[in-house]
Amino acid sequence: MKSIRTLALVTGLLALSGVSHPQFSSTWTFVTDYDFRGYSQSGKDPAIQASADYAFGETGLSVGIWPSNVDFGVDVDLETDYYVNYTGKINDTFAITAGATFYTYPSSDDVGDYVEIYAGLNAGNF
Repeated sequence: MKSIRTLALVTGLLALSGVSHPQFSSTWTFVTDYDFRGYSQSGKDPAIQASADYAFGETGLSVGIWPSNVDFGVDVDLETDYYVNYTGKINDTFAITAGATFYTYPSSDDVGDYVEIYAGLNAGNF
């Protein structure tokens, strides 16, 4: 009886794995200076950055977190960004992208958190 339940569980999990292919990925980066839109975020010092991303299979939805050390000359030492992204195929040529990034500075009372929302239309390889 126990082996029948185990077989049913394994069969169910294999069936679910064929429906959707979620994927986890992570990156680690060491840079000599963390620049964002032309401005140093690390006081011209090295930064250690990482990301953890999770894509929800064929849905086009992905989420992630990205921390980095920062140095603004005030009490902030860490930036942690949370993001969500959606990419949907319209046809063989066009796709849409939309998402949001929440920039946070958890160790600071001096630097405010903020949200950035974006949307785009992709055509071919652009």
